[in-house]
Amino acid sequence: MTVRELISSGAALLAEAGVEDSRLDAELLYDHITGLDRTHRILQYREEVTEEIVETYSEILARRAAGEPLQYITGVQEFMGLPFHVAPGVLIPRPETELLVEKAVAWAKSFCEKSDTARACRVLDIGCGSGAIGVSLAKLVPAASVTCTDISPAALEIARQNAARLSVEVEFLEGDLLAPVEGRKFDLILSNPPYIARDVVRGLAREVRDHEPEMALCGGEDGLDVYRQLASSLGDALQPGGAVMMEIGHDQREAVKKMLEETGVFAGIVGYRDLAGRDRIITGERIAEE
Repeated sequence: MTVRELISSGAALLAEAGVEDSRLDAELLYDHITGLDRTHRILQYREEVTEEIVETYSEILARRAAGEPLQYITGVQEFMGLPFHVAPGVLIPRPETELLVEKAVAWAKSFCEKSDTARACRVLDIGCGSGAIGVSLAKLVPAASVTCTDISPAALEIARQNAARLSVEVEFLEGDLLAPVEGRKFDLILSNPPYIARDVVRGLAREVRDHEPEMALCGGEDGLDVYRQLASSLGDALQPGGAVMMEIGHDQREAVKKMLEETGVFAGIVGYRDLAGRDRIITGERIAEE
């Protein structure tokens, strides 16, 4: 059997199992087990494959056909142009979350460039998961001082690995939401909290519903539980003039905006849409104390 024939049979198996982008996944899985890139794979299309490769390929195809996410099989997901290690127990970073990081990077760079700023921009990533948000910011804004929190020890271990692989210094603390940093203040607080309503989670694609951690997806009955918990305490953790930036569900902008407004300590609350035109980010500035 040639490389081309093996991959074609793999794509057919995945398609029959209902996997979207079956051809691409079949190619990426082959590249994963052989260590080839696309160009070298194509150059070898007419070559015969070994029985060992056929056996290994069949094993991981079966995992993908059963619904296991491609990223958990390969262990990698690119985010902000950076390779992040992912594994069961952490949410797989999504491209739409890059909007949050882009806004945060611009804000942090502006802070660091202020002539009257004599210290690093202190950034907090709440519920960091794989570290995609906080570690990316630390990589892209070296002058920032980044702290990441998560309630999951397994997620924090993966985040630490990603920080080490990308050669950035990040503080990691275990605990729920703001509890690990009680009494401390930051200039910028970021979070991509679980915001999917419980009933909606049950209807998600099997790759998400059956494999990604529910605690990183489900935000309670209406998806807003974590925002309610954060709204009342974010102000205490922000320096006057500091900012909060959070990812939100496509239909949650007004609800989250109202929560922040009702605290009386946030101004300039703005929502931003992603490339698909859906509400994705909400930001607010901590009102300076008189």
